[in-house]
Amino acid sequence: MASHNLCQIHTGLQHEIIYSTQANGLPLDSPTLADKLKESGYSTHMVGKWHLGFYKHEYMPHYRGFDTFYGMLLGHGDHFTHSTGRRRNVFLDLRFNDEPIRNETGHYSTHLFTQKSIDVIKAHDKSKILGTIDFMHYGHDSFEMAPPPFISDGW
Repeated sequence: MASHNLCQIHTGLQHEIIYSTQANGLPLDSPTLADKLKESGYSTHMVGKWHLGFYKHEYMPHYRGFDTFYGMLLGHGDHFTHSTGRRRNVFLDLRFNDEPIRNETGHYSTHLFTQKSIDVIKAHDKSKILGTIDFMHYGHDSFEMAPPPFISDGW
């Protein structure tokens, strides 16, 4: 859900991206799509990449209109270890709401995100309109290939 466009100048985020050690995020007075969907009666779930700041709890996705969040807070990470960062600031970046998910090492992130999306849809309360938003992790710095048989011999 990273935002690299003209609206950055209106939110004070025009400096580039939000880094893991940066005390910044999408301003709390800027509504998300999930906020607006929720106002209209939708249930909202986010699966994938947030990358709009997380230095305080109120900046996390599930405090920004999403009923649930499963994914990464930053814009890059290893598809198999789910870690991110540089040098001494390496940390696990796979979460369900506030909690780190520690038991998925070795599982390809795109597969995890796909399965979580399916689970959300299957568990959906049919009395509400489903507004699941999936931002699959095609991170900025991840170079791991999908595991076989999802790639051809030509790769």
